Formats: sequence, structure tokens, C-alpha cells
Amino acid sequence: LAEKLVEANGFADRVRVIRARSTDLSIAKGDLPAPQLVVSEIFGSDPLSEGVLATLKHCEDKLRGDEMPRFLPCQCRVWGSLARVPAAWACRSEEASACGVEFGHLAPFESGTLIVDLRREFRHIELLTKPAVLVTHRLAPPIVVSGACSVSLALLPEPEPIYKLMSLPQPCEENDGWVDDVLCLVMWFDADCSLEPSDDDTTRFSTSPAVERGSHWSQFAQVLRDEDVDEGVWEAVAAGQGTVCIETSWQLDFTSFRVGLASA
Repeated sequence: LAEKLVEANGFADRVRVIRARSTDLSIAKGDLPAPQLVVSEIFGSDPLSEGVLATLKHCEDKLRGDEMPRFLPCQCRVWGSLARVPAAWACRSEEASACGVEFGHLAPFESGTLIVDLRREFRHIELLTKPAVLVTHRLAPPIVVSGACSVSLALLPEPEPIYKLMSLPQPCEENDGWVDDVLCLVMWFDADCSLEPSDDDTTRFSTSPAVERGSHWSQFAQVLRDEDVDEGVWEAVAAGQGTVCIETSWQLDFTSFRVGLASA
């Protein structure tokens, strides 16, 4: 199909279609000429879940000539907020880790990450902090395949339903609440489709629940285990006072989180 589209648009003399994974190709082996531009879209709803860092690192190491090609997108940012969610989400995460069972609109990965539709299905989820950038992944050389960073977020005085805090469509029915809850990070990402990081929204796409889009991407959530939450966090959440520190650690296609109290 790709070859037919190239020919139909009159580019057969300038565009070569190679039926192979980029990770199976090498400039040194003569598989292709040195590229000037690398364009990728290797994102799941969790941007690292499809191996984007490993793939682009291979491009950096094996698909370069005398000069390094340019990369698009050049970076992606993971946005998130600390939230209260029903305790049932944690049960689903544990079962997903054990057997990979899917639960309707919650689609667990083996890592315990849940794919959630915050715009339509879970607008009642209560946020405990305003959304902020948790981590920025560089998608242009030098590709960083592992690392850690942290961000400090002020706790809201009162939990806010996400549909109010982010101006989402008004739910048809009011939330009846839930008896037990757990702490969770609800997240989405955006990517700069420019050669350098930019604040130009016209060259950026986002999977934020505030953006109306089709079903290609949704948002994702990571239920926090007891060992992921430091002492004193629940008390600060209950009081609606203080600042939490969210630490993000990543390695290729796996990300972990830890939440503690920020130092005074």
C-alpha cells in the first residue's frame, strides 16, 4: 500500500519504501543511505509503552552518516496529577500484573498501568494537585534511555473533580462517591513536532483529556502501592495542606513513581 501511495502521488523516483523494522537496518551494512530526517510515531497512551526510546537510540547509533540526522518529534512531556481513585483500580492492577486480564474501559498492562478515558468515562476522578509536567523525554540525540527526575506540587485545599479543574464536558449524572480509595497518578503526554522544543501549540499534539480526539490515544494511570507512598503523604492529603514530591524513574519502556513530602 505504501508503495502504491508513493507512486500515485508521483514520488516513485524520490521515495524508497523499505519493508523492514528500523531496528533491523544499518548504514554500515548498506541497508539504506544515511537519512537527514527521522520521523517517528512510536507512542502508546503511555508514551514509553511501545519502545520509542530504544528505537530512537538505535537510529542514533546505527542510522547516522557523517552527520546526525534531525529527529521529529524532538521531545515528549508526560503530564500528571496526584488523584484519588476507587480502590477497585488497585485490585485490577494486581490482577493485570498476574494475568493481563482486561476490564472494559480499564485496559491493564503487565506493569500495572491502566488505560483510562478521563474525558468521557472517569470525569469524576478527584485531583489532589493541579496537573503539571512530571518528566520530559528527549527524542532527539543524545537519546537518554534511563534516568530520574522529581517535581514538587502543592496539594489542593480540597480535592477537585477533574471535569471542573480541567473544564471537561459536564457529566450527565453526579458522582455517588466511593467508600474506599487509593492514591494514583493520572497522566497524559504531549509531543513537540518541531526540530527544537517549542511553545508553539500548532506544532504540538497532546493526549490531554481537555483535547477532543478520536480513540487512537487515551490517558493512563498508575495506581500507587503502599511502598510507593512515603510516610505522611496520606495525612497531608487529608488536611489539604503541604507539598508533595513526585519522583519519576524510567528505563526504556518502564516507568516507576514514588510520592513523598517535599522538604520545607
